[in-house]
Amino acid sequence: MNKYEPKRGCMRKAIKVTIGAVIGVAGIVAVLAVALGYVSVTLKNPSDKVTTHAQVCGDDVIGKYNEAAKSDDFDAHKAKLKEVFDDVSTREGYREDATCAFIAYRYHLLQNEAEQINATVDSLKRLTNDGVYPSLKLANIQSIEQIENRASIVDGNVDTTSAGGAG
Repeated sequence: MNKYEPKRGCMRKAIKVTIGAVIGVAGIVAVLAVALGYVSVTLKNPSDKVTTHAQVCGDDVIGKYNEAAKSDDFDAHKAKLKEVFDDVSTREGYREDATCAFIAYRYHLLQNEAEQINATVDSLKRLTNDGVYPSLKLANIQSIEQIENRASIVDGNVDTTSAGGAG
């Protein structure tokens, strides 16, 4: 054995210290990621479904939509809602955001565009079934049942034999 070679026990100790330092740093990074909100640690039942979605229409869009909804003048309301929809429809991923989809539904409803209304209603139903809901900050927010009923009136597929109907 050369006098300049480290002893076997020293090498093992150095390896253990290095591994311990790596694990320690990884632990600190994990704790910081949770503390800063980059990682979420939750417990769930096996039957629970985990969903995530990107928020495309935030408070800025909601504020513009609500401002448009306040307008008493129909033409001004229609013009303002068109501006909001034009802004929303240029955003990437807007079809996967329930708030954006509700705004699109209201715009298409105002334009009496049955095909687009039905497509938007289908998107809203899919999103809500996946646990993604429109913001409750929106003016004139409606339930999926109300949205479907309104869409069927525009589409002309109204069942007048059910309770409350004219049949």
